[in-house]
Amino acid sequence: MAGQIDYALVPGTVFPSVKAGKLKLLAVASRRRPAYYTAAPTVEEAGFGKVYVDTPFAVYAPAAMPAAHVERMNRELNKLLVQPSVRARFAEVGAEPMALSPAEVAAMVKEEVALFGPIVKARGIRAD
Repeated sequence: MAGQIDYALVPGTVFPSVKAGKLKLLAVASRRRPAYYTAAPTVEEAGFGKVYVDTPFAVYAPAAMPAAHVERMNRELNKLLVQPSVRARFAEVGAEPMALSPAEVAAMVKEEVALFGPIVKARGIRAD
């Protein structure tokens, strides 16, 4: 930490530096405080309005995958995500695993598209 920036909006990858006291976590840009660090307010709680910039990760499969396979893969992955050792490892890097159903992931993606779609379209952003 060379002291060359005043602030940054970054994903949880800098959390080890927060834990080590090298960085101060001012707020989190998610809808709720993370379970691994409840001392940090959300951006909204800090008085800056509704700013939600979560970094969701999900496992995707081809659309034609049989529903039974999707359900089994989801069930097995969710078994891992609730294990204390897995949750602890995620927390070390400032992440919080969420054991969701395929329907819950689809709803989350739909919400993200509704939130960021107009911005992407207005700015002409494309994935190349």
